[in-house]
Amino acid sequence: MKNNFENSVDVRGWVFNHNLAKKVSKKGVEYIGGSINIATDKDAINVVPVNFTYVTATFNNGKPNSTYTLLEQIINENNTYELNGTTAMKVRIAGDVECNDFVTREGEIASPKRIRGSFVHIETGDIATVGCAKFKTDMLIEGYQEVEVENGDNYGRIRGYVFNYRNDFLPVEYTIHTKPGMSYFEKADISINDPMLTKVWGNIVFTTIENRTETEMLLALQLLI
Repeated sequence: MKNNFENSVDVRGWVFNHNLAKKVSKKGVEYIGGSINIATDKDAINVVPVNFTYVTATFNNGKPNSTYTLLEQIINENNTYELNGTTAMKVRIAGDVECNDFVTREGEIASPKRIRGSFVHIETGDIATVGCAKFKTDMLIEGYQEVEVENGDNYGRIRGYVFNYRNDFLPVEYTIHTKPGMSYFEKADISINDPMLTKVWGNIVFTTIENRTETEMLLALQLLI
């Protein structure tokens, strides 16, 4: 096993909306937490949520934290796509894939994946050119399956683990929508007893799926290979 596994996300676009707020920790430290929804295209077809759990005004060494300053600006100005369209603030965010662990009402542990934001900067480029939501992760793959779609194109799904900065195992599933990618993993004959450690990358697409009881938000990470 490697000591340093890659787990990186690059999101660029307009601030569609947000629920950022200033908070105070149990130790009395002021911080900003919440999420920003980023529209990666001018029609806001793909809006990707990025979570910020605990951003303080300074680092442990006392130096000012520019990410806190920009998040504070987003709160104060509220210059969002939802209110102002494409004249809204444009940002680029560096982060990683993480799991949001919680206990369901049925008492089961759920670990849906989400994007954790680390650094935020003003984006000066044209979103039509630079707008994106991309990921690149080392992944320990334990299985592959083809999912059949009625009246649509079948797709592939790989399941396994990515790693955070502490090298903790984070369970994830990625979907594959290219024939070469599907063929590659099908031929690899991956299993729990014969896993594959490799690098995967692709685009982050956020979709809403209606079912009988609720609207479920699925983060679909498409593997490009």
